[in-house]
Amino acid sequence: MHGALFVCEYAALAAGIRILDELLKKAPVKVLYGRPVCIGKFVILTEGDASAVREAEACADGLPYKPISKCVITSVHPILLDHLRKPRVYNYAGGALGIFETRTVSTGIEALDQALKSADVRLLKLDMGFNIGGKSMFIIGGDVSAVTAALNYASGALSERDLIGKEIIAAPDPGLLDYFFKSFLNLKS
Repeated sequence: MHGALFVCEYAALAAGIRILDELLKKAPVKVLYGRPVCIGKFVILTEGDASAVREAEACADGLPYKPISKCVITSVHPILLDHLRKPRVYNYAGGALGIFETRTVSTGIEALDQALKSADVRLLKLDMGFNIGGKSMFIIGGDVSAVTAALNYASGALSERDLIGKEIIAAPDPGLLDYFFKSFLNLKS
């Protein structure tokens, strides 16, 4: 099982758990993430082949719960898929930083997939809803032109309503890296 994702978010925890149960009973998918991420919001990420995730989406659509947001990605960038299977923090290797924030987890994952596919950038960090009000944020690194292209491409994949913000830091100050990034990018002293 690999290659495709179905991501959905619900405004009720009990409904989210029930939907996850139904998806697992009716579609040959694997759960990558299924939990509350903030007050009253439940996020589900499932992996499988393209037909399996479409089956999971059809199952969810047939239930009496309307998602806050959802997406299907039938050909996920391998770095994103690897990260979702085994979350980690990556080392900053120099260059520009691109920070991208979205309204929901599914839109963040969709945007990150587009960013990674569009330019030679590195994933540094992905936050999926937890402790950030159910939103999503990712940080990518690379040269300024690649980071700019990736964030612009990611922006184009979303509605204006789903994009909260994007910033490029062309040359991060060492103080910023020491203070802010060292704790979650595993930078060595």
